[in-house]
Amino acid sequence: MKYLFYVLILCYLSSCEEVNKLIESSKDGKTITYDFGPQKRVEITQSKPKKTFRLEPLDESVNNPYLLVFIDHLKMVVRKKDTTALFAMLDHNIIVDHNNAERGIEAFKKAWKLDQPEPSPLWKLLGKQLALGGVTENEGDRYYFCIPYSQSNKAYAQFSYDFDWYHTAVCLVKESLVWIKPDEKSEKIGALSYDIVEMDPDYSPAHFTKIQTLDKSLSGYVKTADLAFTSEPHLEIVEIASEYKVVAYVTYD
Repeated sequence: MKYLFYVLILCYLSSCEEVNKLIESSKDGKTITYDFGPQKRVEITQSKPKKTFRLEPLDESVNNPYLLVFIDHLKMVVRKKDTTALFAMLDHNIIVDHNNAERGIEAFKKAWKLDQPEPSPLWKLLGKQLALGGVTENEGDRYYFCIPYSQSNKAYAQFSYDFDWYHTAVCLVKESLVWIKPDEKSEKIGALSYDIVEMDPDYSPAHFTKIQTLDKSLSGYVKTADLAFTSEPHLEIVEIASEYKVVAYVTYD
């Protein structure tokens, strides 16, 4: 109301066109005094826009029908938990860890316990990531398709922030509730919509994860299922001899 009152005063003192110019000039967040003569002085302050740290859903695979076919087939393979079909979609020299020390399909099989009778955690994680979609990345002269989009270099390059990849996550859904305690019966204190958040390193995620937004304006507990963690591995897909292959499934270093 106070801001509107100032605008009405300016409309009385000057033309609407002049007022618009004055208001526009105050958008740097500073208080500016406009002097129109004796007893005609007005101050206007407009706050700087709040910086948001969000990663809206993005999937660039729709721009490449051949890549899209490969990804759709990979989704089906993951749903069926078909290890034979999965191995056929991997590059024979697939990178399994960020140090490049472990390579190859046998190393991949061992890393994800696909050679053991109990269910591998790979299927659930990979299925969730494939549903998120991905983006094209380039590192020098190397191009690859990164899945999920929430772990791409391109996604984070737009922000001036020192991310801790081991304690960073992205809210995957719109209006994910934040509770004051790790209990759905506790008070709801806010909601996240594709926000990048930091996890409390002293709290072990279970059904809930303790987080705070990067601007420190909101902290509490969200459902772990609503988050994608940057500490998790990401897929790198490239075209080799006119055929797409998964060449890496690694974490950030």
